[in-house]
Amino acid sequence: MFAIANCITGPADLASWIEDEYRVVLGTLDNVSGFHDFYLRKLAGFDSESTFVSLTTWDDMDSFRNWRQSSDFMSAHRARVDRSKFSRLRTPRRYDYPLAAGPVDLAELDALVLASLSDSGHLPAASAATLEPVLTHIRA
Repeated sequence: MFAIANCITGPADLASWIEDEYRVVLGTLDNVSGFHDFYLRKLAGFDSESTFVSLTTWDDMDSFRNWRQSSDFMSAHRARVDRSKFSRLRTPRRYDYPLAAGPVDLAELDALVLASLSDSGHLPAASAATLEPVLTHIRA
């Protein structure tokens, strides 16, 4: 199994727009081969900007790559045509994590993401940042 973390950062006034954009994605994932779970998390403790982390879990990297090339992916991301908002976001960062088979340990996954953000200089050293849940979608 693999987890993919996409980190999106923008001005705080775009937070509700970012959440709405991810709600569009949820409806396209249920029938995607190899998809397991979706979690949208928000980095807490920063007022001037909002960082969201989209976490998806997959059977393998090929399943993720196949979704990225599918019409479902294109449909899910078509709504991002509001360039006036989209252009205010920082370049997204993506992290890939191999996982053991079985249930996802979300606390462990959050810790991996926070460490990756810290290691890449996107979080202040010794930050007490946490990831708060926003949306969760677990495939039945």
